[in-house]
Amino acid sequence: MRLDVEPGDGAPGLFRYEASPRGWCAVVGSPVSREGPPVASVVAQAAVSAAAETKKLLTQLDGSFVALHFERAAGRVTVVTDPLGLQPAYRADGPRRVVVASTAAGAALAAGRRFREDPGATGTLLVLGHLLGSRTIHRDVSRIAPASVLQVEAGSARRETLTSYWRVPVGEPDNAPLEVHLDGVLEELRRWLDATLGEHEPGTFLLSGGFDSRLALGLLLERGIRPQLLSIRHRDENGDADFRIARKLARRLGAGLEAVDPPPDFFDSPAYQEYVRRTEGATASLFLFISTLVLARKTVGGAAWDGLLPGFLNVAPYEMEGFDPYLARLVRPRLDRLEASGVFHPDWLAATLEAFRDLVQEERDGWPDTPAGVLGFGLRNRVRLRFGLNPVCVLGSRAPVHLPGSTRAFWERVARVPVAQRAGGRFHLELLRRLVPDLLRVPFASGTRLVAGAGSAAPELAVRRGLAACHGAVARRPRLQALLRRARLPVPFRWQGSASALGLLAAATRSPHVYSLEVVEARLKEDSALDPSEERFLPLVTREGAIACVTGRGAGGTWVEGS
Repeated sequence: MRLDVEPGDGAPGLFRYEASPRGWCAVVGSPVSREGPPVASVVAQAAVSAAAETKKLLTQLDGSFVALHFERAAGRVTVVTDPLGLQPAYRADGPRRVVVASTAAGAALAAGRRFREDPGATGTLLVLGHLLGSRTIHRDVSRIAPASVLQVEAGSARRETLTSYWRVPVGEPDNAPLEVHLDGVLEELRRWLDATLGEHEPGTFLLSGGFDSRLALGLLLERGIRPQLLSIRHRDENGDADFRIARKLARRLGAGLEAVDPPPDFFDSPAYQEYVRRTEGATASLFLFISTLVLARKTVGGAAWDGLLPGFLNVAPYEMEGFDPYLARLVRPRLDRLEASGVFHPDWLAATLEAFRDLVQEERDGWPDTPAGVLGFGLRNRVRLRFGLNPVCVLGSRAPVHLPGSTRAFWERVARVPVAQRAGGRFHLELLRRLVPDLLRVPFASGTRLVAGAGSAAPELAVRRGLAACHGAVARRPRLQALLRRARLPVPFRWQGSASALGLLAAATRSPHVYSLEVVEARLKEDSALDPSEERFLPLVTREGAIACVTGRGAGGTWVEGS
């Protein structure tokens, strides 16, 4: 048994290790202990305990973490993943060995596995922009499932067990009044905050203009905690409405706000290469603002607070009737565009999409066809494998990452709330009203929508919506932009990307930390930059020797074959 640790640039507390004559225990990530002893005590106790006792200790933890325990006498290794599976842990089997690593590439390299494509995983990247379930694009590497306990006992006849210690509840909700559920959910958020503050001091709060970060900020303000505020500008969306609203909120609180302003050539920079390396290309990112979070790494101090999880309190209309409307909303438009694009070789695309549909059905079959089942599916897949990559993989190696709602008790309490009470954002607004009512006096930026808060001025919201609409209209009309430039008038922000962005992607994938692949030739029009207003540019790792990229519409389509 060997434990390899890359020193990296992480802050103290991201890696906890205790050893004894009986064995050792290591915990990576940002765990919290909601009810039991502090995390340090749990790790120290596990180091002197047998595997059975260690399992009880480590499965009490919440937050985002991966724990490893080695019992010397039995030659037994125990691996525990956090309840939501937010902290990545990958597994690959090699000759007479089982490898567990924090990256898929690391697991493959340590196990001596050459790259073999998993078509179903490739299809999910192509259609959804993220992976599904435990599959990776490497057929011989899998991501260990959430709330798992993997135990491997060394010897001539290796013995192995894999069990689950928790699952997102999918039972019937409790038809109690709204006030009862608001009190219950708030109580769980406050208990999470108590456990988190017991492990780390307040650090940097990632503030946006949306509901989720404001709810997380309200928890801190209720306790009289005023963290350092940091916001990232999204000049390419809604005229930077998200940042402008965050700035107005900070001013209303009398707090300073540090801004990260991505340059137009961000996607031609080493910073974007770093983002691809840290996420292993496992999510669509090129010309999407999510990747600019990597610029905040140097600014975050102490700990990073992110409001990712409370967003899933809200239920969208297409999630209320089960899987068919939900998957139709996620899959159908992208599938139609993909099949009509003429970008990939038809035979390869047909086989890949067939494997994708099989994988979606496999994941869907594990959940009931109810709103609760859709929530469980979303937490296991979109939260863990899409949205969770940013805070955990991009910031999580730099500082502890605190995610309100990352406890089992929180989701068990949420599952009791009727869907009708969680629809339309009402639940969010009522939670904020109970925490810090003054936070409602500033509008919200929710995706591409601007939403009024209770008491926010209607004229101001109308002006912001008008500016966002104008920004979008001009951004979709290159000729109008050219006329505005000639008149020396401001034009909407656009990324200045060119084929060199593909070169950065290639350089990132040649890193030993990422799949050893190369970019195939992408034939772009010689006189045109990549314009995200015309086509979302989706990098896709496809197979050995190829990263296939949707390169834009072009005349007659562009062929990219992964062979």
